[in-house]
Amino acid sequence: MKFSSKIKVEVGASKDEGRPILNYVHYNHAAHRLEACDGFMGILLPVTDDKQDEDMLVPVAAIVAARKASKNADCEIFCQNKNVGCKGTFWVAGEGNYPNVQQIMPKVEGKPPFFSIDLARLKRIAEALGGGNTGVMVKLKRTAIDSAVQVDCLGDSGAVGVIMSAFPGNEKVVDDGLRETPEPTTPKAKSAPKRARAKKAK
Repeated sequence: MKFSSKIKVEVGASKDEGRPILNYVHYNHAAHRLEACDGFMGILLPVTDDKQDEDMLVPVAAIVAARKASKNADCEIFCQNKNVGCKGTFWVAGEGNYPNVQQIMPKVEGKPPFFSIDLARLKRIAEALGGGNTGVMVKLKRTAIDSAVQVDCLGDSGAVGVIMSAFPGNEKVVDDGLRETPEPTTPKAKSAPKRARAKKAK
């Protein structure tokens, strides 16, 4: 199977040895994707050319090795007889049933709200408001992609942060949640000064 080398799906896998199933990256055959969750966050990555006909627990080491071997092209791993291979090296696939990730995905009816945010700024505000605890509540001023984002501390300090939209202000929002640059307009011709017009009339 092939997948993007730019997305580090393995970062979502748990490092807790007490949760061995979540230590793997799950290949979901029905959804044609890789899934990595640790119980608090998850990363889903579509795959292509997936000839594997059943689900499999892929060791994180195999994903990392495939990225190093890809040289910025698509990563590729092979699944065969409960083994996962990359460039002649094989790892034993995990055993067990991976949780149904689809059950925890947000269920949104109609068009979902979109917003843009600079993650570096969010991290700075979270650390500032949380006093070392990075748990914060993110609120939207309005459900639009160019709106400011309010960040509330989970404690009782009453402190509040705000992050302006990550998109430039000269762009407009379109209905499908994507951004669109306004079409250039032709500047209007400037009218002649009043003195010039009066002189021409004589």
